[in-house]
Amino acid sequence: PFRRVRQVVASTTEFTSIQEIADRARVPEQTTHTHVSELVDAGLAISDDTDGKTVYKRSEVGVAIQQIQEMQTAYNSAELEAKVDAITSQIASLQAEYDVTDPDGLASTLSDGDETWSDVSEWRTLERNQAIGEAALALYGLGEDSGEGD
Repeated sequence: PFRRVRQVVASTTEFTSIQEIADRARVPEQTTHTHVSELVDAGLAISDDTDGKTVYKRSEVGVAIQQIQEMQTAYNSAELEAKVDAITSQIASLQAEYDVTDPDGLASTLSDGDETWSDVSEWRTLERNQAIGEAALALYGLGEDSGEGD
């Protein structure tokens, strides 16, 4: 049951009730409440009290931490540095192509039906991946378990 609840919460980007999480996970509400509370305590979910009702969604910080851990497991520091450098080059190419410094600058020049919106989305994804990669690099060597691939 915990794995199913965790998977549902990990895909929940909008605040959601325990009942809905339980329904989607096919787990009893009380069990779901216990597991979601554990996820909140672990920093993988956040809660909000709205009209006396507590709702939950995934924690973006928790998602980023998981992605950092996955990167450190998949790549050694040299490989990760090469990936970050490649992303930096892609961002520089977008900056040169559109003569703007960031995706918001590009977005401000577009109209609703413009096909370039996909480049805005790609650019934002690149920036997020760059930040996560840089964080993973910065954390290499800080703990016993990090940098195993070095």
